[in-house]
Amino acid sequence: LAQIAVLRRQLTTSLRTRVSSARMHVQRLSSRPVLAKPLSRLRLLSRRLDELDESATRSLRRRQSRLREKLASLSARLETLSPLATLTRGYSVTTREDGSIVRDVQNIVENDILTTRVARGIITSRVATLTADDGHELQQKRNH
Repeated sequence: LAQIAVLRRQLTTSLRTRVSSARMHVQRLSSRPVLAKPLSRLRLLSRRLDELDESATRSLRRRQSRLREKLASLSARLETLSPLATLTRGYSVTTREDGSIVRDVQNIVENDILTTRVARGIITSRVATLTADDGHELQQKRNH
């Protein structure tokens, strides 16, 4: 019986120690900010998420704006290289009946039919006279 009483006291002491240790552990956990004030932590995280969202949106808008500017610049550069833009500046392209481009009066003869493309249309003409760069009229006949 004496042994039972001793064992009982030891068991009681052991259980009290374990319960006390568990209480201290729960107290330590509950004193952590996330557990002590979970709503505050959620609000803080929500604000941080809103800030990140706004920052990402601003960044995407800036990037989109830069890309628009780059596209406009490239489009303008491409426009200057466009054959139609060249025609708009007053130039033209003249071709023979076979579609070949006339680059030299030596390639055509009197009475040839030429097609001239300008910015806003096409002109069809018949060669009446040919004049060289030096101002001399060329008398050229087609060899058949």
